[in-house]
Amino acid sequence: MNMEIVSIEKKTFEMMVAAFGALSEKVAALRRKSDTGR
Repeated sequence: MNMEIVSIEKKTFEMMVAAFGALSEKVAALRRKSDTGR
């Protein structure tokens, strides 16, 4: 397996981290909603 080194700007990385955090918040909210819905 070849590991490829990818270089990105810190700003871009932080935006990706923020987007991933927002996504996981949405997933957590949906889970809570489905848990209480039953």
